[in-house]
Amino acid sequence: FVGALISTLVISLKGTTVPGASGFSRFVSRSLSFAGMSLFQSVVAAAIILYGLGLEVRSVPLFFLFSFITSLTFMFIVQAFVTWLDMPGRFLIIILLILQLATSAGTFPLELIPDWLKPLNPWLPMSHSVLGYKAIIASGDFDLVWKQAGILGIDAVIFLALTLVYFLIKGRKAKEVSAEPQTA
Repeated sequence: FVGALISTLVISLKGTTVPGASGFSRFVSRSLSFAGMSLFQSVVAAAIILYGLGLEVRSVPLFFLFSFITSLTFMFIVQAFVTWLDMPGRFLIIILLILQLATSAGTFPLELIPDWLKPLNPWLPMSHSVLGYKAIIASGDFDLVWKQAGILGIDAVIFLALTLVYFLIKGRKAKEVSAEPQTA
């Protein structure tokens, strides 16, 4: 999640170096860039955890795949917030990160968090990543892993669609501005 946020500082989310690029082209370019960074970050993190720290998991390939799905979901959530809202979006992402860390049952058992935070647990994507990782690492319940991966995938598609809407709207407005007759 933090890697996704940092990525938004490295890659421009809205600008383009290609004059006249359509909103859809810009969306594809940004999304593929973020997907590539997501793949790189997830492979590096998973490799360090598995081979550097020596974590034993029930399925190494599934661990890598689930790490990528989780990373991609987080990347697309961050991309949507920052694309739509820029700096306020980054602020909201930090708030979302804090809420997720508190409610995902990864840091603290769910029973220890305040009652008013408990209802957020099933709605935040980090909760699903924690459940999936627990299953890959400890229980070997791969049905649970796939269920959590599906939920994360749905989250990824929703936020990717929100980003697409932004670029289509902005692309349409840019075409309308460039099509207006210039006055002297």
